Amino acid sequence: MEVVQSLFEAFNRGDIEAGSKLIDQCVVFDVRGMELENEDFDRVYFGPEAVRDFWRAWLPAWTDMRVEIQWIRGVGDRVIVWLHQLQVGRLSGLPVEFYVAWDFLFRDGKIVRMAFFREEGKALEAVGLSE
Repeated sequence: MEVVQSLFEAFNRGDIEAGSKLIDQCVVFDVRGMELENEDFDRVYFGPEAVRDFWRAWLPAWTDMRVEIQWIRGVGDRVIVWLHQLQVGRLSGLPVEFYVAWDFLFRDGKIVRMAFFREEGKALEAVGLSE
């Protein structure tokens, strides 16, 4: 769980590449759980380069992006993080904030899958925990 916490600390420092060495060559990055009406969020990305492509396309739209960890839970090889995310639109200047869970699956110290949940209860259920 410390590894995941350090990833988000790096994210807040603007070091997006910090986690790249943790990503498995066969990683699955499923962003459909973000439930946004945008084709970039209605798909599953496969492999590290596809994950980088997603971030390269999405991050430039925002400034002052920060995440605040609300809680972290680990069950076996899975780690779920419930975040409060704050960001400002680069063009609009409007603040956007929301809560989201990041669901990590590790194998041999590498991230093999990442997925998202917009509802805290669903995130907890996904790893067999209850609120």
